[in-house]
Amino acid sequence: MNARDIEAYAELVAEDVVWIPPAGAAIVGRQAFREWLEPFFEAYYYEYSASNTRFLTAGDWIAERSDFESRMTPVAGGSTMSHTGVYVVIWRRDPDGIWRIDRYVDQGPLRGG
Repeated sequence: MNARDIEAYAELVAEDVVWIPPAGAAIVGRQAFREWLEPFFEAYYYEYSASNTRFLTAGDWIAERSDFESRMTPVAGGSTMSHTGVYVVIWRRDPDGIWRIDRYVDQGPLRGG
């Protein structure tokens, strides 16, 4: 995310991912996720950090819960927005052995600066 690399970020999600952004409709599938990210990566520089991360594991599944903060500064200039809250990620180990995000839920409002 901080590197603004859509392809690398999209490879973190499962082909059939369900991504639920704050106050938005669910994004279903890796290609839809890429298309959703593209305008954000074109418009903003990101600074993202997570803290108080906890994991619960069960076989090929991991549940992750974390507090987060992201700051989004418009590429074209302007006020930085912050986005803080809690996210929950369900990770799944794919048959190829790679861990990918299966489900993501973001709970946190955007704040203008």
